[in-house]
Amino acid sequence: MLKKILCFTLAAIMLCGMSFCVSANEPAVPTVVYENDFSDPATLADFNQFRSVWEIKDGKLWITGPADDITDTETFGHIILNKNVTWRNYIVEADIENVQTSTGIVCRVNNELADAQTANSFAGFLGFLSNNAKSGAMGRSNPSDHTAWGGNYEGSVIAAGTDIGSSVHMKITVLDDTFTLEIFDLDTGLELYNNIIVTDEWQSGTVGFRARFNNAGTGANSFNTVSFDNLKVTLINDETAPATEAVTEAPKTEAPATEAPKTEAPKTEAPKTEAPKTEAPKTEAPATEAPATDAPSTSAPTTEPAEGANIGLIIGIAAAAIIAVVVVIVIIKKKK
Repeated sequence: MLKKILCFTLAAIMLCGMSFCVSANEPAVPTVVYENDFSDPATLADFNQFRSVWEIKDGKLWITGPADDITDTETFGHIILNKNVTWRNYIVEADIENVQTSTGIVCRVNNELADAQTANSFAGFLGFLSNNAKSGAMGRSNPSDHTAWGGNYEGSVIAAGTDIGSSVHMKITVLDDTFTLEIFDLDTGLELYNNIIVTDEWQSGTVGFRARFNNAGTGANSFNTVSFDNLKVTLINDETAPATEAVTEAPKTEAPATEAPKTEAPKTEAPKTEAPKTEAPKTEAPATEAPATDAPSTSAPTTEPAEGANIGLIIGIAAAAIIAVVVVIVIIKKKK
């Protein structure tokens, strides 16, 4: 009888240990830290607006006009999620409908630097459709001077088969020192653009949108025409720190520079009129071709086991062992 009890106890201990091991090996689930379908106009308070006026109406976010002190009709405006976060590895994605001219998503924005001084002072990365809406491109605010355009990354301006009036789902993944842009046709889901850049610039920060007001070359006008929807930010690679509370104070009101937006993305090839790049990125992807097949962003990476799993295993085994000893002692006493 005693042998049967001891065998049963040993089996219970083994099963308990196995259950803890399975739990320890399960990958961490990616965490959605911000999501907005723009059905509630009150959520506009989650953002700071720079150089431009934005509204939430008809279930979407719209750029509706320039700020009162902006007279340049061809400049840009940006709107930034006002969370003081240090998000590093994440996916940010959104629908952008009826694109007219240069429009896109900004990410890893340094919220302490982003301001209204210039069209380029969004202080982060930019994934976008070009001035004529025909190409995808990847650029950045200058890391050394966030008020200046840092240039398009070499080899990132690639025809996407889009045009004025196109609607797309845009997805950016920032993972360690990689910056990946994917663009899909909103209606069909067909992938139109996929490119990855390797860079050590802009290491962490929040997200937002950027749009050009007008483009005299094409006659395009973004006001009350281009809209944004279904914004979502998902932390990846076991980075699960929660977002801080939204900061709702009024955006900065410094007088912005009125420079012409000649520094923006070209129509279909490396721009002849944009501001010269201050320096070539040390580690960016080569210009000869876009490594479209290397993008790591299509699925969240497998992460290490969650912390504390080994401790749970030890506690579970110890508890089972104690129970076994107590059972044996009780049985022995009964026999006596």
